Amino acid sequence: KHFDINKVIDVGANSGQFGTEIRKMGYNGKIISFEPLPETFALLKKNTSGDANWASYQLALGSEAKKDQINVAGNTVSSSILDIMPEHTNAAPESKYTHKVDIEIKTLDGMADELLSENDRVYFKIDTQGFEDEVLKGAEDHIRSFRCVQLEMSFVPMYKDEMLFHEMMKYMKDRGFEIYTLEPGLDDPQTGRLFQIDGIFVNTDFL
Repeated sequence: KHFDINKVIDVGANSGQFGTEIRKMGYNGKIISFEPLPETFALLKKNTSGDANWASYQLALGSEAKKDQINVAGNTVSSSILDIMPEHTNAAPESKYTHKVDIEIKTLDGMADELLSENDRVYFKIDTQGFEDEVLKGAEDHIRSFRCVQLEMSFVPMYKDEMLFHEMMKYMKDRGFEIYTLEPGLDDPQTGRLFQIDGIFVNTDFL
């Protein structure tokens, strides 16, 4: 509400948990969700079928348009194109991979004519299990016009080759975004060490 958002792009939507949460908070604008897993996407479509202002695509977003495979986790929410690390599965055994499925990847920039318009005030939420930087790279042509970006970030590697917290902070600052608030995520239930957070960044043009 504070940033007058009228379009939320929800990348890594799973079955629509984030969109459902912001609807309950009172957000009534457009939601565009992306979820590549076939069975999870079917749940997403079912959960959003009564919402005319919520569109969904059975796609992953990345830095290039291509076909690929995604590792499916037992809990589905930990599914990733990247290999999962032992620290993650030790902290959350339900995150272990069970199989792979074929998916299609597109870029946000490549879909911009279909997704974006001149009057959009965008909140870009990315929760793609270590693939966040690839999604951002595929949005380079448009991200500087977005008002807010929400990213899952890791302090230690949860997925092989993911961009870590300090790198992501610099990446976003270089593109004109400042950290606005943090939300704790996955931690180690035995030691209490925090592994992941959600960082919400705001475009400095709108601060």
